Amino acid sequence: MPSENRRREERIATTVPLSFENGTGVTEDVASTGVFFWTYSRVAFAVGDHIKFTINTVDPVTNIGPKCQGDIVRVLRRDTPTGVAVGNVESRMELA
Repeated sequence: MPSENRRREERIATTVPLSFENGTGVTEDVASTGVFFWTYSRVAFAVGDHIKFTINTVDPVTNIGPKCQGDIVRVLRRDTPTGVAVGNVESRMELA
C-alpha cells in the first residue's frame, strides 16, 4: 500500500539561517505555510506552542526580510540538534 503524504503543499529543500527568541537554527525545508528547522538551542519546544522567528534572508537593496510566526506541529528530540516543524506559518516583510 503506498504511503499517504499528508502535506498540503510542496516542500522545498533549502538551508537558510533563522533566529527566534533565545536561539538560532537552520532550515531543512520550507513551504508556503510551513518550515522545518534544526537547532542546537536549549529551548523547551512543545507541540502546540506558538513561535515567532525571522528567516535571515535580507534583500541587500531594500534591507527587507521575512518575519514569521506559526504553531509547532512536531518536535524531533535527539541528543543534539533538535528538529522543529512549524505549521500554519504567517509571514510579513519588515525592515531588518
